[in-house]
Amino acid sequence: IMDMDYEYNLLLHVDSDDVKTLDLALGNAHHFLSAFTNETIRLVIVVNGPGVKLMTPQYPDQARKAAEMTKKGASILVCGNALKAYNMDNSELWPNVEVVSSGIVEIVRLQDDGMAYVKP
Repeated sequence: IMDMDYEYNLLLHVDSDDVKTLDLALGNAHHFLSAFTNETIRLVIVVNGPGVKLMTPQYPDQARKAAEMTKKGASILVCGNALKAYNMDNSELWPNVEVVSSGIVEIVRLQDDGMAYVKP
């Protein structure tokens, strides 16, 4: 059932450990958040696969941009399965992200909720 509380829904998917891909996704997110000033919007970034390696303090510029977005209501969901696969601990991650058990399950669930899927 689509969540009708939101007029515009964007789901961004990052599964690459190339920081340029993350920068593109964060840019897309910023433009989406900036474009809709009066509308009710929902923005979720799902990070899985090798992309989880970018969610660490080694990437401070991206962490700062992500923090700004979460302050505006965006969500960043990080795949727990990928964290296990790369022997990463939740404590290594940016403070403003949420760990979910499976990134792919979240992507399917959010698309089923009516979110527009974009993979930068």
